[in-house]
Amino acid sequence: MTTTRPRVALDGHYSMTEAAAILAVDRKTVYRWRQLGYLKTKISRFTKQPYVEGREIVKVFDVFDWQKTAQPTSRSEERFSRNAET
Repeated sequence: MTTTRPRVALDGHYSMTEAAAILAVDRKTVYRWRQLGYLKTKISRFTKQPYVEGREIVKVFDVFDWQKTAQPTSRSEERFSRNAET
């Protein structure tokens, strides 16, 4: 994962592969984040393929605590972790 904030056009459209390259993660990670709701995508009217807006790439970068654990910092993840332990 990259440790520097991505420099993307906030209104730009990026494929899932491009988003993965920008964030320096595997493409499967981007698809997993999409499925978990961390990364919102839209579907292209022309290609019918998912794409990510630049603002979402920056948003997902800001959600994660890259310096410590590279894990989501949302309350839902904390609840999930507590439920798994019991």
